[in-house]
Amino acid sequence: MNGTDTPTVIYRLVMGTPLLRMDLIDSNANGTRASRRSDDEIEFAQHANQLTNPSISKRSVMDWVSSKVCQNCGSVETLGLLVEREYVARNTIAPTARAGGYSTVNIRQFANGTAIPNGSYRIMVRALKITGNPQFEGDYEMWTSPELQVKRP
Repeated sequence: MNGTDTPTVIYRLVMGTPLLRMDLIDSNANGTRASRRSDDEIEFAQHANQLTNPSISKRSVMDWVSSKVCQNCGSVETLGLLVEREYVARNTIAPTARAGGYSTVNIRQFANGTAIPNGSYRIMVRALKITGNPQFEGDYEMWTSPELQVKRP
């Protein structure tokens, strides 16, 4: 990674998200989910039919007041946080980033300013579903990048 020779994540959000995270993971880590629904989400759906008011949210009122960001969100061990953004709006249908058609993030270091050491990595991108609970892995849409190499002189 010299000067402008840095990985860039280009993404397009079709829907907004309360939380967008990009974490660095080991290149051998399995960053994909086999199922799009968590056990908690399935259990909630099964019990929702028994409730007198099925429109009750999975989230408590306090989750809306003070967000609890997932500390160990999921089974994938992260090496460090690269980017975290709250309440990101969706992108437009425009063909350029300037017009809002997509967004880009240059990855130069960890979010805390620490340099990324030499090695093989992948970037795991997670977007919390609009009404999702930040504590449940199944409430995130997730994508992992192809392997990338960091080689500093």
